Amino acid sequence: MTFAIGIDLGSTKAVMAVVKKGGIDIVLNDTTNRSTPVQIAYTESERLIGDPVKFQIKRNMKNTILFPMRFLGLNAACQDQLDLEHKFTTTKAIALESGKLAFEVTQMGKKHTFTVE
Repeated sequence: MTFAIGIDLGSTKAVMAVVKKGGIDIVLNDTTNRSTPVQIAYTESERLIGDPVKFQIKRNMKNTILFPMRFLGLNAACQDQLDLEHKFTTTKAIALESGKLAFEVTQMGKKHTFTVE
């Protein structure tokens, strides 16, 4: 039997579905939700993705990246758009020397920079 998988990577949520002979089934995530928030958080000991981020965001705002997909395709020259997008995130995107955008977080005492491409 052949299956096809469809993935919708939205700016705020991601959804995955499997096409079977009888129709389309939405794949549930580990918390039995049909969609997974596009959020990443770095704590002292681990990286959290999706639903677990919601439970720790208030105490770890500086190391939480909300909706990084909204920054795809932007660079440092898009200042008007960046000002708008910063209303939706808690971690500021920084401009690198190359003009690309990045998020800077701290995990286990070390700073890490993640570029948006």
